Amino acid sequence: PRSTLFPYTTLFRSRAHERPPTEDEVGALVRAASARGAYGFTFGYLIGFVAYTGLRLGEMAHVEGRDIAFDGGTPSRAPGATVHVRKPKKPGPPRTVAVFTPGVLAARAMLSAPDRLLFTTPRGHRFDRKSLWPHWRKTLDAAGLDFDFHQLRHFTATWLLDKGASADDVAVQLGHTDRHGRPNGDLVRRLYGHPD
Repeated sequence: PRSTLFPYTTLFRSRAHERPPTEDEVGALVRAASARGAYGFTFGYLIGFVAYTGLRLGEMAHVEGRDIAFDGGTPSRAPGATVHVRKPKKPGPPRTVAVFTPGVLAARAMLSAPDRLLFTTPRGHRFDRKSLWPHWRKTLDAAGLDFDFHQLRHFTATWLLDKGASADDVAVQLGHTDRHGRPNGDLVRRLYGHPD
């Protein structure tokens, strides 16, 4: 149940045992957000970016235009991008992760200046759990879905595993390391990977 005092606290409850959203459900969320007016497009892009990078809310909230590097792709591979995560959740060095095609489209649409945040609230502030909550809840309701924002990371892990990525590669993408700083593929297999 949701807290009436702090309804946004349920955004991130542990749901490792639950099924992650599907690609169709992520698409439905993006469409539902985009249908909610001018700011809805921004929030839809935010959902697409997070779903196709696996960034945590706090990591996404610190991404600036200068952190995105686009590549040109090749005839056999679509253009892609990388994002430099300067503020990882866990102690350790910054990391660079891949941005997959739907996330690239979102990043291109939102890129306004190198020194500006890629995604902000309607008032131009950095996102946090409390500021994300009303947009997330309204989008879920409009799409007829119910899952935590954090489940977008579960989607990323599952999507990558389904595409043939190794659990260690997914661990690098999500920023999961063991106590020695090595990619923790075992954690990915246990908590995040739910391949079909």
